[in-house]
Amino acid sequence: MRDKHIKLLFGLSVLIICSCKKADVTQTHHAQPQQVSRIDLLVNSSVDGFLSYHLFPASISDTGRIFTPWSTYPIQLPEDTSLSVHIEFYDANDNQVFFLGSAQQTFWVDSGCSLEFENWMVDADNNPMGIWGVLNTGSPATGTLSLVGKYNLDKFAPGVSDGDITNADGELIYKVTFDIVIE
Repeated sequence: MRDKHIKLLFGLSVLIICSCKKADVTQTHHAQPQQVSRIDLLVNSSVDGFLSYHLFPASISDTGRIFTPWSTYPIQLPEDTSLSVHIEFYDANDNQVFFLGSAQQTFWVDSGCSLEFENWMVDADNNPMGIWGVLNTGSPATGTLSLVGKYNLDKFAPGVSDGDITNADGELIYKVTFDIVIE
């Protein structure tokens, strides 16, 4: 009987030690980007003297990282215009979450519309974050605009500071693609 108690106590001691060790590992683990369930793209333009905000939300899909716009209608933007743009992120509880860490960046990947982006908000190291800036439209065209979030990317790779995703590497946090019509 005594041997059974010793084995039981030894087993419990090992279990407690293992549990404590696991807790220590969890505490020292580096924080990952917050989970996003919705992305809102806001475009701010002055039309006939009125300030207008256009909200284009996207919902999360089964993949957990690829988002789908809620509307199948294309975003209509005026030609030859400078627009203030920014994106907002929300979790599953509809709480706004922030991507302001220096290890993260959103890329605005344009296909077919020749959009230009400038004046990006920057992190503490003066690297663009890609969540707020100015979008300049050109002549009438149709195409797509993808927002691609990366984590642990190489911000010093060629072109990355100018918003070129080609050499960024890193982990995909999210991607959402909107249809665009410039008119």
